[in-house]
Amino acid sequence: MYMETELEGRGIGCVAYYAKIKAGSHILREKPLLYVDPSLEMGTKKHIQAIWRAFESLPKQSKEDYLSLSLIDYNAQDSTWLHLGEEVNIILPEWKGSQKRVFKIYSNNAFGNGVFLKMSRFNHACKPNAEAFWNEETGITDLVAIRSIQPGDEITISYLGMHCQDRDERRSILEKGWGFRCMCSACDVPGDEVVKNKEICKEFLATTLMGKELSETYNAESNICVYQSHVNNMKTMYKLAKQMGTLKIGKILFILDAGFKLASNGAIIWRGLSISQVFLQDANSFIDTAIIISKRLFGESHETNKWQQRKEEMKSMKWTSAPPPQRSRRWSPQVPRIQ
Repeated sequence: MYMETELEGRGIGCVAYYAKIKAGSHILREKPLLYVDPSLEMGTKKHIQAIWRAFESLPKQSKEDYLSLSLIDYNAQDSTWLHLGEEVNIILPEWKGSQKRVFKIYSNNAFGNGVFLKMSRFNHACKPNAEAFWNEETGITDLVAIRSIQPGDEITISYLGMHCQDRDERRSILEKGWGFRCMCSACDVPGDEVVKNKEICKEFLATTLMGKELSETYNAESNICVYQSHVNNMKTMYKLAKQMGTLKIGKILFILDAGFKLASNGAIIWRGLSISQVFLQDANSFIDTAIIISKRLFGESHETNKWQQRKEEMKSMKWTSAPPPQRSRRWSPQVPRIQ
């Protein structure tokens, strides 16, 4: 499906080989070479100790494979790494060069819950054509094509997290953490596109902050208007996420999940009132969109089945004497384009 090759100006990368990779195709399934509990906070004593213990427990060949992975200059002025270095000095006073290399490789190659030997070979793009999804039940990470990839095209992933960042913020993070200036299709754009993207990010962050404030308000007052404002806020977040184009699909599904929970809870809380039907319509819109995205990416998988099961559970509840309404005309979200 793909092969590793030398790419001009990008080092070793992975390109689609001999056939088109369709959106939703599994490019790679891999267990972590070195696993670390993703709930541990980066740079803390427990996190550092977990990394070192995991490395020390590896067989000899696995250690050699791990140490062969890429890393940037030890002395790069990255505040996160410098902080990590100080912590390591405290926890491991006799910090040797090999230990330093272990932590730096982890910093450059980890996917949240560890380091993957094959997946570490894929290069970055802020608007990638593939995304990694962790399966807790199998302990495997799936690399899935999120749009069609033509033969000869490079397969890219995003090194960035789930947060919203504009072009300048993304470049700064990548330069400090990985030592390169990103020139992907989302970064190498005209000035007016940079300004537009910056404004969308600002609006998304403001909408996120508003959501937190609304959460505190409706928890305290259980006010219908406040609750409905929160649901509408989640709709806005979803629309802005689509406009940005750089947020991970995992983040978009998280937004849809949160919106569904809010709307369905609203329908339950005010069941019997007309507003319940409005919340129910919104809940259907959120869940239907999530199912479409999940089917396109994962097919009829366990992930998709979980969404469908939630929809069936909602259908089985007795809302009123009338059957639940169809998708609302007031808000019909478009699915993020997956070509």
